[in-house]
Amino acid sequence: METIKGFIYLFLIILGTIFFAPSFGWGYSFVGSFLFVIVGIPIIQTLIESPDVKLPNIKFPSGENLEKDFWEGTLFQDYDYKELKGEFFIEYKDPNNLETKRDFSMNTFYYADDQKDYFIQGRCHLRKQNRTFRVSRIQKIINKETGEFAKNKDCEKFLNDIYQNSPFFIYEKVFNDHSSDINCLMYVARLDGRFTKKEKEAIVNYLEEINPPTFTEEIKDLMFKYLGQWEDVSQTKLKKEIQKVKKSGRNINILCDTVNNIVKTTKTKNPVAVAGSEMVVKLLKK
Repeated sequence: METIKGFIYLFLIILGTIFFAPSFGWGYSFVGSFLFVIVGIPIIQTLIESPDVKLPNIKFPSGENLEKDFWEGTLFQDYDYKELKGEFFIEYKDPNNLETKRDFSMNTFYYADDQKDYFIQGRCHLRKQNRTFRVSRIQKIINKETGEFAKNKDCEKFLNDIYQNSPFFIYEKVFNDHSSDINCLMYVARLDGRFTKKEKEAIVNYLEEINPPTFTEEIKDLMFKYLGQWEDVSQTKLKKEIQKVKKSGRNINILCDTVNNIVKTTKTKNPVAVAGSEMVVKLLKK
């Protein structure tokens, strides 16, 4: 250990000399070297001697210490990310056939078309950092909340089953099934240039009324979150969406009542919002 520190101190002295000599002359370069060593000593002590920052003594088949996980992430692309939260334990084999066991707090689940595989992302408690794992390399996964588990090829179905019973799946299905309704309501809600909490609640209450049973608070929170990210709706798009709603066979009266409820959420009536809501109701009932 002392030999390693000696080499590092020598490196810092050389580095300080090279850094300061061109600008301040050789005399000041020795002062720079001294400063580099003074600053570097506590860092070296922490990196080399502190047990808190040492990684577990996991080894590659070659016997070299594992300093870094093999990169399992993919370059950023617009994948269809799914929120899937939970506490899991996984046994994982990377491309080097290194097997590790990890506690894992999952946040995201998605399929990467270019990789032809599912991936999970979240907090790895072994590395104390965020990590991405390829599902096809998971040897075993355990849901720590329920005790349910899967092995090898069954891990993909296991995760998909969890996703299809998750709040995110329910939110996503409702929004996909009723995107035309939401577009009609969003058009009215943003006519006055605002989008308030009460207007969001009116839209969520409408979706809940036509999609029993009652939504959980977690599902509602997701709906509030993604309604806030909803794109603006033009008049041209609005008319197309109204036609889709009318062809769907849904109860137009409930939708019209919600349009009127959105306008009523403000004490001061906005003439543009009132006229717009009347137009939407008229087109829906035409």
